[in-house]
Amino acid sequence: MYSHHENSEIFEGRRTSRREEWTAIIPAAGKGSRLNYHLPKILYPILDRPIIYWLIDLLSPYVKNFVFVLSPEGEDVVLKYLSEISLNSNIEVKIAIQEQPLGMGHAILMSESSVHTKHSLIIWGDQITVKPKTIERAISLHESSSTIFTLPSMMKENSYIHFERNQQGKIVYVYQKREENIPVAIGESDCGLFLVDSKTLFSTLNFAFDIKQRSKYSGATTKEFNFLQLIPEFAQVQTLNMDDESETLGINTKEDAKLVEEILSNRYK
Repeated sequence: MYSHHENSEIFEGRRTSRREEWTAIIPAAGKGSRLNYHLPKILYPILDRPIIYWLIDLLSPYVKNFVFVLSPEGEDVVLKYLSEISLNSNIEVKIAIQEQPLGMGHAILMSESSVHTKHSLIIWGDQITVKPKTIERAISLHESSSTIFTLPSMMKENSYIHFERNQQGKIVYVYQKREENIPVAIGESDCGLFLVDSKTLFSTLNFAFDIKQRSKYSGATTKEFNFLQLIPEFAQVQTLNMDDESETLGINTKEDAKLVEEILSNRYK
């Protein structure tokens, strides 16, 4: 049975005024194979609660609308979990289906018909260590400025991602370790959280996914249509400094899952 994780830090600074202007887009088509798990990764239990519940508890103070992008194989089983969430009248949940695993950019594009709000908040389906205060700060910054794209970032060693900037500070290229070598020892990394003007988000995705443009935004190794490689295409991008490396941890292996459990246990005990 679904229930909120009643912890004071999760709900500290709860927003109620502009939640209806936001939709959370959560790509969740991934399998749990690297976790040796038989269900979609978003259902993997962390501290005896599936990841999907952690995400909803984390975001629902700030976002009213949710779109989960699922694989055809994962649709039925994830829907069973989402049906329990319908008891919570404070959020609205929709699903979108990614028929083929063509990459994160494609997964986000599949949510287009379900997004009707001014702002979109994109979060990867395994990023549950992002702190509520980081989400609060990012949303406040995004709403108070005219910037189209906002993301938290930090400098870290052995970074999986690195944002390369020009002399003016604009992000001009995004390195991803799974696609190519990162040429610096200390890189600027994201935490899998991105806030974007919805109209601009989907116009940019549709432009880039056009067959004439797609190869430019496809990974050199995976050939997937990547979202991160699109960031330099947005005219206005602002970053928010983070100082806690634990917020950048995704869940790809059992070792990652154990680390996440330790982080959350210490944070919310």
